[in-house]
Amino acid sequence: MSAGLHRHPRFAELRDEFRDHPEWFTPWNGTLFRFHTVDFPTAKDVLSGGGARKHGGRWNPPGLATL
Repeated sequence: MSAGLHRHPRFAELRDEFRDHPEWFTPWNGTLFRFHTVDFPTAKDVLSGGGARKHGGRWNPPGLATL
């Protein structure tokens, strides 16, 4: 695991749940929508990952730009 990153205390529980249910992971086809506040009003800013780099997000620590 990368320096500075720590697993959630219940990580193993979630991992095991996923392993127990491979049927949850099937190909999907559909439309996704992303909603965001007006903090990043332009398409360029929304797609830059700059906010995630500065503040962190659901899937990344601060310092890593992610969409």
